[in-house]
Amino acid sequence: MAYHEQHERRCPTCGERISATARKCFNCGEYVDDDEAGDDEEETTGHPHARLARVLGVIGALACVAVVIYVIVTGLAGSPQDAAGKQVQQFMEQKLGQKLNASSPLTLADVKDRLRRGMPIEEFDRIIAEPNRGPDHSTRVLSHVLVTGDPPQTDPTKQVRTYFLRDANLIVITESVGSEDEPREQIVSWGTEPVQTSGR
Repeated sequence: MAYHEQHERRCPTCGERISATARKCFNCGEYVDDDEAGDDEEETTGHPHARLARVLGVIGALACVAVVIYVIVTGLAGSPQDAAGKQVQQFMEQKLGQKLNASSPLTLADVKDRLRRGMPIEEFDRIIAEPNRGPDHSTRVLSHVLVTGDPPQTDPTKQVRTYFLRDANLIVITESVGSEDEPREQIVSWGTEPVQTSGR
């Protein structure tokens, strides 16, 4: 057997000779081994932190679900940043090893004059995202449905979003408006609370 035959194999898709260690066929562009195809996903998305962003997104979604379930089960209701929300925040801070506010490039002064009632939430999210420079230099956000009343009830048309700015937590209430065909989410109200610097 010749030397090059020991270090080559055939692509299972097009049959052309490729390196024995190649993960992707140079000729047809197909992945040679299915279990290695996912490893190049970050390269194909063009975002070096795509996997971390997906993981943080999943953690955020699970945290939102946990807040809603906790509030409904325990009967806690009231301000958007209630005890259950604080517990989820503390849990996420423990997992990340830092305060959720620590990575934000924005302060309350940077955004407070740009908020307005009726503003589409997509517009405000663009303002928040503009200075972001990757997961270690971005504003984190938690979102969940609004829970009010006694007994607690959720309002599926309203959302609570907490933006963890460097110097404050900005709590924004949004509402879905418009038709079912063209729903829009707009800002109804907002409030702030200081960053907790010590104790839990």
